[in-house]
Amino acid sequence: MNNQDVDNISKNPLTATVEDYLEAIYNLAREKRAVRVRDIAKRLDVKMPTVRGKLA
Repeated sequence: MNNQDVDNISKNPLTATVEDYLEAIYNLAREKRAVRVRDIAKRLDVKMPTVRGKLA
């Protein structure tokens, strides 16, 4: 990570939605080896295309 990355992070704090996705991914990864889009969608009660859009 370089200085520009750090500057971008501090200027663009995580939204609550992004935090939810990161938390879901983290928890799913701890529960099993692979984290699939369908797992995230089920955990967050959203549709798979919504997850794909957030991860893009």
